[in-house]
Amino acid sequence: MNDRDYWNKYYEEHRPGSDGESPFAREIYEKHVQAGDRILDLGCGNGRDSLFFAGRGLCVTGIDSADVAIRELQGKADARFVCGDFVKLDGMEDGSFDCCYSRFTVHAITLEQEKDLLRNVRRVLRKGGRFFIEVRSVHDAIYGLGEAKETDAYVYEGHYRRFIRLRDFIDRLSDAGFDVVYAEESDAFAPYKDTRPVCLRVTAVKAE
Repeated sequence: MNDRDYWNKYYEEHRPGSDGESPFAREIYEKHVQAGDRILDLGCGNGRDSLFFAGRGLCVTGIDSADVAIRELQGKADARFVCGDFVKLDGMEDGSFDCCYSRFTVHAITLEQEKDLLRNVRRVLRKGGRFFIEVRSVHDAIYGLGEAKETDAYVYEGHYRRFIRLRDFIDRLSDAGFDVVYAEESDAFAPYKDTRPVCLRVTAVKAE
């Protein structure tokens, strides 16, 4: 799935850093990473979390297909920003990252794309590398709204979302060569204005 036109228009209005870092990024920084870690931000958008990580000493690469956002991000911080497909990760070297970070991006792609993503994330992570994921759950209030596209997937408010079932996602991560070390579902993870979307947070480690 590719909603590039939608996101280009969105990021024309939401400039780099304008939203501040997400609660998920703060959680990951405070508990799971350290200065010098090489982190790949999958679907970095306007760079809100990439800029946060870079400002705290992480070695950041952000990738997104929205060229409007990537152009704006060039030179904004000591970080590398790439206009490209965060599913395919073309040009990313094997074993070159300590962490991959995915906030609200797994639900923006189809199940088939997710399979490619998991394979490529495993490829670019070093031995023991960590994969941090935050994504909308099937128990979210907007599940089922809009035009149905595939199982648990809908186009609503102009763009595609595929809502995730936690147990099934854990199984897919395991099949792709990851050990899931943390998984939780809550409406407290990503409050936005007067809404509390139900989200999953998952941490997976590249298995031997």
